[in-house]
Amino acid sequence: MVLRDNTPVSERDATPEALVASARLAARFRRFDFVGGASVEERLMLAESCQLQHLGPGESLQTEPLATSVAFLVSGSIRLEGEGISWLDSESPQARSPLPGSAEIFAGERSGGAEVVTLDAHQLRSDRPSSLGYRAPLEALILEKLFSDFDAGTLRLPAMPTVAFKIRERAQDPRGNLQDVAEVAQADGAIAGRLLHVANSVAFANGPRVRTVLAAVQRLGLTTTQYLVLSLALRDVFSFEGPGVKKAATDGWQFSVAVSAASHALAGAAGLNRETALMAGLLHQIGRVPVLAMLEREGFRLGESTLQLLFSRITKPLSLMVHRYWDLDEPCLDAMRHWDRWERVHDGPGDYGDVIQIAAGHCLSRQASGEGPDLTALPAYTHLGFSPEDQDELAREMDTNIEMMGPLLRG
Repeated sequence: MVLRDNTPVSERDATPEALVASARLAARFRRFDFVGGASVEERLMLAESCQLQHLGPGESLQTEPLATSVAFLVSGSIRLEGEGISWLDSESPQARSPLPGSAEIFAGERSGGAEVVTLDAHQLRSDRPSSLGYRAPLEALILEKLFSDFDAGTLRLPAMPTVAFKIRERAQDPRGNLQDVAEVAQADGAIAGRLLHVANSVAFANGPRVRTVLAAVQRLGLTTTQYLVLSLALRDVFSFEGPGVKKAATDGWQFSVAVSAASHALAGAAGLNRETALMAGLLHQIGRVPVLAMLEREGFRLGESTLQLLFSRITKPLSLMVHRYWDLDEPCLDAMRHWDRWERVHDGPGDYGDVIQIAAGHCLSRQASGEGPDLTALPAYTHLGFSPEDQDELAREMDTNIEMMGPLLRG
């Protein structure tokens, strides 16, 4: 079925959904012929007055004559039928040009469908569409810049914290040893003090009090030390002071810590590596950081509901970009991709994507809104080998770990 909304966005309520949708489309317009050279406000005006059509796999539509309207492929792939048959992908250079007029097009099966936008040809008759009298909302201008920077690959990604990077190098070096790792950690007073504190905490203490960083690393082990240092360093990555981003950054970091601690407990119960789950939980929403950094750097502010909706649209692809940039392990990739794909089904045993999903669902259910899913109904729950009878015990273990490890991870 083709979903079509002919009501201009400007005539709808200026909801966060409408703002994000029009800004996303306006950013995409940058790559289209006849539209890409327009100003931001002109592109936003077009985005609010155009028709966006969603085609499911295999569904079709008939484009109108070019004298009436101009259509562009926004996302997915389509098959064009007319004089011969050809395929067009939205990411190809050919997609910059308008679609043929009076043509039948079919959405590709493998791409999951397609989106086609139709613009009034009268608005494009001049060299540039006129936005006289149009005033774009400030939030729409901010959102358009975020999406445009994201599309262009110019949205700055966070650098891996120096100490975490160096310790990772030592940990992965076959010639490295605990002494090398301890020397790197000792060079940073805050990291050194934190490792000593954690090594002597209830969670890890199993003997006399340790008093040197080397002894702390020996007690914690190389893998745990690496992940703990990363968690302590990530605290600074999520540290923002701008009035429009501080709360969102703090909330995001605290949620990641809670998911990480819950994942640590859940992985143990599922027979998976606890430390790997811990790191995957910490990093599963790292894609929030580039957005917050840009907003703070530019002095922009978004309403909380708009910001949360933006996170839901852009955090995951940005997290995947950070994954490639930092050369992280596959479990982190699984966590980033699947943590909120509640209906996900896959072959084989449970993986870290399942672990982070159950942990995240548990943490969401513990929030004031209580918006978490029914964990026992999730395929991930079954993939990990749990039954409904295990729910109460697993919840207790996750809550205990959050209470015990949360303060240690938060720093």
